Amino acid sequence: MPPTDAWYEDLSKTFPYDVQAAKNLLKQAGYPNGFSITLDIPPAPYAEASQEFIVASLKKIGINVTIKPVAWGEC
Repeated sequence: MPPTDAWYEDLSKTFPYDVQAAKNLLKQAGYPNGFSITLDIPPAPYAEASQEFIVASLKKIGINVTIKPVAWGEC
């Protein structure tokens, strides 16, 4: 949501971006080497536009994401 939107609220400092802290949390959860998941993506512009960001962000902490395109009603 852009800052110009009436409902915009800056939450960027609520959960600061910290790759090392995320890796530590995964280690505490029993995943010291990360893990792999499949992410179902519906045919919506917002979902398709965000999938690359999600994949790249999670890869940085050791989570390998496979994208699975699905039709509406399958996800």
